[in-house]
Amino acid sequence: MLVFLVRNEYFCYDSGGRISYIDALKGLLIILVIIGHSNVNLIVPRAVQAIYTVHMPLFFILSGFFLHRNEAIKNQFKKSFKNYIVPYVLTCLVGIVLILAKWYLTQDMKYEGICNEYIKRILFVQIGRTSDIGPIWFLVALFWGQNILNFLLAKLSKIQLLNSVVVLAICPMMLSDKVFVPFSFFQGLTALPFLYVGFMLKTYRENIECIVKDKICLVLIGVLWAVYVLLGHVMRISFVDFPNGCTSYVVSLFASLVVLYYSKCIDFSWLRAIGRHTLLILCVHTLVLPYVAKIGSLHTDALYTSLEIIADVLISIIISFVIVKLKKVLVNGNTSKRS
Repeated sequence: MLVFLVRNEYFCYDSGGRISYIDALKGLLIILVIIGHSNVNLIVPRAVQAIYTVHMPLFFILSGFFLHRNEAIKNQFKKSFKNYIVPYVLTCLVGIVLILAKWYLTQDMKYEGICNEYIKRILFVQIGRTSDIGPIWFLVALFWGQNILNFLLAKLSKIQLLNSVVVLAICPMMLSDKVFVPFSFFQGLTALPFLYVGFMLKTYRENIECIVKDKICLVLIGVLWAVYVLLGHVMRISFVDFPNGCTSYVVSLFASLVVLYYSKCIDFSWLRAIGRHTLLILCVHTLVLPYVAKIGSLHTDALYTSLEIIADVLISIIISFVIVKLKKVLVNGNTSKRS
């Protein structure tokens, strides 16, 4: 058990009120999300295992970092609904439109079945053991995780909060094989420890930095992470799949904190630009993925996988930036008309 004694609430913000290296880290993470949805192991062995250990856990940690303890539960619920559920619904509607367009253009009746299954996935109707809607499961899970943690923060003491987070996180690990719970609720519970660590990071940042920059601790964490990856274990929060139980949590938490600390080394302007729009890029990637995945399926080798990754990254980011630009143009146009 780690005991944190020193508090440090100092953070360096840029002129826009954002922490620049965190935006850069988010930019890197969304690129890793896209890469992780390809067969990247053909290019770099065990890459998927390494990516899955940190990419989504770090997104949850960063989300927890920006939670505010004193924010009203009702206000937090409204804000999270707007930020996560509304984009989820809009992305799903665009997905349905794309399927219907292909059905109309090809007159192929197979798209009727595809559309029906897609709608079931949107509504989280169980298909087999899961209801995989694609990468945007993260939005619904984050909605649950943030609101549950915010409720616990408002109602419980520090010790009660820690105990509740641990118990709630263990429940999905024990029940997911026996009970199907829709709407990514189990995934939200699974994310609680990462959200909690992110929230505590604001208060105990200096202590955590002392741990992850200590050479002995860094070597131990690196060896633990390397062994975990080399053994071929993949922690998938989306499927509540923890092959080593609590060990997966421990490895992921420490590896994520090391990556977070050293993310100051990747504070590049182009990564910051991408990092400011990660949720939009995630939604676009969800829609683009089924189409660019066909490139990798043409031939299972490193070349076609590389082409798939490059196409997915570029298309997802370019479309997202175009949407942001169009939004600014529309907003400026409406402002000009009013004035």
